[in-house]
Amino acid sequence: MPGGSGTTLAARARQLRPDLKILFASGLNDSSTHGGPALAPADELLIKPYRRDTLASKLREVLGRGKLPGAG
Repeated sequence: MPGGSGTTLAARARQLRPDLKILFASGLNDSSTHGGPALAPADELLIKPYRRDTLASKLREVLGRGKLPGAG
């Protein structure tokens, strides 16, 4: 990512919106083993390549967390 990393951007965004849900997509299977910053426990990682239906499913999963039962 130009000018920094996705994890740096996510940390800054989360300062403004602590409830922000974040899904990273990477060609690396674990950024912490490649010298990059580790993801926050609440963050999700989707490994490239992935199918459109896999992305849609993961987005539904991440966005659905923290909802109250019956909330739309």
